[in-house]
Amino acid sequence: IVGQPIEFRKEKGRAIIPVGSRRNTLICEGMTPASLKAALAGAEVRVSQPVLVFVQAEDCSKLEGEMARGSQVGVREPEAFGDVVVCTALPSPAEAKPWYAEYTVNLPHAGRWTVWARVRYPTGADLSFGLVPEGQAVTLAGSQVLGNCGVNEKKWHWTGSGTGTTAVPPGQPITLELDKGLFTFHVYAREGTGHTATNPRLDVICFADEA
Repeated sequence: IVGQPIEFRKEKGRAIIPVGSRRNTLICEGMTPASLKAALAGAEVRVSQPVLVFVQAEDCSKLEGEMARGSQVGVREPEAFGDVVVCTALPSPAEAKPWYAEYTVNLPHAGRWTVWARVRYPTGADLSFGLVPEGQAVTLAGSQVLGNCGVNEKKWHWTGSGTGTTAVPPGQPITLELDKGLFTFHVYAREGTGHTATNPRLDVICFADEA
């Protein structure tokens, strides 16, 4: 099968050759077997690091409905990485209300991205937010569930999508096929106690190109 050539770059005079999950063939024109063997003997394997794009909760471009920054409603979280976002009323997954924080992230390349969020539930219950790409119908179910891991001990934790009271963080990853460039999404209030003091807190959202 005829494949496609893969470009490689140089670093300090050494070739950096990308190797993926598919079969690769290295063609070395003008090299003798002995020189190729010597070159391979001096090679090293490097594991590529994932690309991580972090978004602070307070960096939302818009707050709609009963969503607010913690600093606006007297919520202080010393262990958060910045200001948090919290719902000030009673959300319900059965009836999605137009309460959300809007974010736009600039992704460096197209592909499958995994979304994680750093959250805390002051009651320790299996609470949650909803993550909805712009233009997608709001259901707050299935792949739109962000959180819902009940074994959290009221502590800050990273989460994808959980299944309820017995789910251990981070739950299952949330994956999205996204284009390079700007991606706008909404984080909805999905579950809560109905009180600002005990509703879920959102601290950071992370986009990673490896799960």
